[in-house]
Amino acid sequence: MFGHPDRLTESAVCLVAPVDGYDRQMEKILQNAGRLQGATKPILEINLAHPVIKAIAAVEDDASYQEDATFLLLDQTRILDGERPQDPREIAQRLARVFERSVRS
Repeated sequence: MFGHPDRLTESAVCLVAPVDGYDRQMEKILQNAGRLQGATKPILEINLAHPVIKAIAAVEDDASYQEDATFLLLDQTRILDGERPQDPREIAQRLARVFERSVRS
């Protein structure tokens, strides 16, 4: 989903609750209190006007770089949302590949 004009002004991406679901923070509170069994799947909003998104999209000759950069943005939003990384090693490997490409360019 693409970004809401009032929500994504400075960030490249963010996680939001579905329109018909609880607010992300309220959902966490209810889950921690045992009042909510399952969580709704968050929606990743993308700010197409953000320089990082534009830079990733401009790299047309390296799909693996685009994939790594995109997954790093998703991992970043999950961490900022309070989640622990499921696979920190994979995040570190992606980050290393993105850094390696940046110094080659």
